[in-house]
Amino acid sequence: MTNTIGRRARWTAALVVAPGAAALFGVSVSWADHARPAVAPAPAPRAVPGASAVADTTTASADRAAAALRRTLADRDRQAALLTKQLASLRHQLAVEAAAAAAGRSGSAAANSGGSAAQNSGTAAGANVAPAAGAGPAAQPAPAPVAAPAPPAVQVTTRASGAPP
Repeated sequence: MTNTIGRRARWTAALVVAPGAAALFGVSVSWADHARPAVAPAPAPRAVPGASAVADTTTASADRAAAALRRTLADRDRQAALLTKQLASLRHQLAVEAAAAAAGRSGSAAANSGGSAAQNSGTAAGANVAPAAGAGPAAQPAPAPVAAPAPPAVQVTTRASGAPP
């Protein structure tokens, strides 16, 4: 018991109303675009007697603020240049120290291979000599991490594992 006549009537009404609404919308937009509202022209603003003095004061204070900001910017630029020079100096010092440390390590390794018996014997020549900076005990590597045991296998169909309960 379907009502096919009612469905056809609704579609027919929709096919008539939709284009009609679109046409009405198009006409109203076109009219609004071409029609100019009749409005009285706005009166010209009157000159206020003290307005130019206020504008001059505002301009002067803005100029002072801009000059102060320029001075602050110049100070910060000088500080940035100084910090850049300091950074370059520190980087140079670091490179020199790293090169000296590398040279010291290679020199101490050669000295340790040939002269370690004289230092360890306790003779007068080597008894009061301090060891080289890199001659201390060698740093041991960190132990390898211990892996956790894998969980027991689980059957897909029963979701039972082989682990005891």
